[in-house]
Amino acid sequence: MEKYGVHSSVFTLPSPQAIDTSRNQESLSNTGNEICCVRKPWRVAAHLKKGDNARHLKDILEANVNQGPNQQMAEISVTELKQRLDNSEDIQLIDVREQNEYDFARIPNSVLIPLGQVINRMTEINQARDTVVHCKMGGRSARAIEALRRAGFSGNLMNLKGGIIAWSNEVDPSVPKY
Repeated sequence: MEKYGVHSSVFTLPSPQAIDTSRNQESLSNTGNEICCVRKPWRVAAHLKKGDNARHLKDILEANVNQGPNQQMAEISVTELKQRLDNSEDIQLIDVREQNEYDFARIPNSVLIPLGQVINRMTEINQARDTVVHCKMGGRSARAIEALRRAGFSGNLMNLKGGIIAWSNEVDPSVPKY
C-alpha cells in the first residue's frame, strides 16, 4: 500500500480501485470508484481524461508528490522587477487576479488574464519575452505558472514574490491594498 501526504478533494473515475483519504493520507484500495485525494486538485484535474483508471491517477499523484511544493520555481522580487522595468527591459507582466481586483489596484502595463482563463488564453503570452506573473500575494500566480508549464508553455516565467501587496509596500505606495 502506497501512502501520499495530501489533503482532500473528490474525483470520480470509472474504476473499482480508489484512493481513500484518512488523516490527510491516502492509500490505494479497492473500495469503489470515488477518489478522495490531492493536495492540489488542479494538478490532477488537468491530467484526467474520461476513461482514466486509478493506476493512471496513481502515476499522476506520484509525479506531483515528487515535484511537490519544494520544486524550484523562478521568482523575482518587486524591487528587482521595478529596476528591470526602469531599465526598459522587455518584460511582460501578467496579472492572474480577477477583474474586480485588477480594477481596484494594478501594476502599470500589466495584462489581465485571470487564473481560470490562463490556459485558454496562453497564446496571448509571448513565449519569446521574459514573463512575470503576479497576483495578490503569490499563490495564484504560482498555480498559473504550474498550469502553463503543464500545458507546454516554454517561455521564461517568473513568479512575483509577494504579489501586488509587496509592490504596494516596497515600490509604489499609491497602489491600494485590499
